[in-house]
Amino acid sequence: MRLRPLLFAILPLLILIGLTAVGLSRRQTSEETILEVQPTLFEKWTPLLGRLEAANPITLRAELDGLSKITWLIEDGTPVMAGDELARFDPSELEEKKLTLARDLEIAEAELRSLNQALHPLEMQRLQNETRSLQAEKREEASLLQETQELVNEMLLAEGELERHQNKLKDLEAKIQSAQEQVRLTRDILHPAVEQKAQARRTAAQTALERIDKRLLHTVVTAPVTGTVYLPSLHIDGEHRNVRVGDGLFRNQVFMGLADLTALELKSYIGEQDLSRLVPGLQARVRFPAYPAQTLIATLSRVGSHPEGNQKGYSVTFVIDETLSVLRPGLTAEIDVLEYRQEDALLIPRGLVRYQNGNARVQRKNKEWQTIKIGDGNAGYLTVLEGIKAGDLLLRP
Repeated sequence: MRLRPLLFAILPLLILIGLTAVGLSRRQTSEETILEVQPTLFEKWTPLLGRLEAANPITLRAELDGLSKITWLIEDGTPVMAGDELARFDPSELEEKKLTLARDLEIAEAELRSLNQALHPLEMQRLQNETRSLQAEKREEASLLQETQELVNEMLLAEGELERHQNKLKDLEAKIQSAQEQVRLTRDILHPAVEQKAQARRTAAQTALERIDKRLLHTVVTAPVTGTVYLPSLHIDGEHRNVRVGDGLFRNQVFMGLADLTALELKSYIGEQDLSRLVPGLQARVRFPAYPAQTLIATLSRVGSHPEGNQKGYSVTFVIDETLSVLRPGLTAEIDVLEYRQEDALLIPRGLVRYQNGNARVQRKNKEWQTIKIGDGNAGYLTVLEGIKAGDLLLRP
């Protein structure tokens, strides 16, 4: 019997608590089903995948003929100054050729010295001596001819003796003319031709030796500019990998690059349907999966004028405003381009919109349907251009 007065005392309190809970529940439900339209910031981002590249890369190629083997190579990612050594190629074959060509040059120079200082002077001296000897013999024969003429006149010698001396004198004059002509031809034609051949052999040996010296310079590769080394992936021995010591490279084969890591850019591709929306000047957020904690800001700087290979689309290039020391060419990038931004957009969830005969509609608080004109949107929301205004109350479905 004592519990009954207590029950009557507690019952009003329980009823009050129940009514309060029902009221709060109805208020919460009402608030959850009604949306008040308010101006808010709206941003439309377009996601792209890109790749980091050096803005002005320098590529280095093997410059030796044939297959040249690498004997030393700088590590990938090493910062270098202009003039620093980057790689060395095996010079042994070229050094052997240089020894052979140096010997050929010595032989050619010795031959030319021999011609100029010994063989040709001696031959000219011999020919000139022969000419002088004939001239002396001619003078002697002329003197004998005169004496014979006097003796014939005195009838001490026969006329035949005079004729013999005359014929001999004519023969000596012909021999002298022939010897003089031989001296001239040897001096003006034969010796110059032989010397020219010897000089050509010396020049050829010297040129070949200079060419070998230049090729030997190419066995040591130095940095043409200041930058950071990166080794591209090559097809070597049936696999794609970076070049390493012991690999053989052919002439003009690219094996290394230098990048200025303070001037990096992003390259991506877009379809023709995006050309009117993604234009130079738009801002973008950039994240690299290799460094997920870092977010950088970039600017769309240029759009390609024609599609690039394999129907990838039009190339777009982004310039990074501030770079990081850890970034390297070739990194994959996730790019979000800020295509559209409005500070006071009327934004509503997509779930509030219903369509009838192609018209977008929303339901007001009084359950009347209102036709609206919608604009840009994203995955969850749409902007409203006409039909409602700030402060309007809409029902959630």
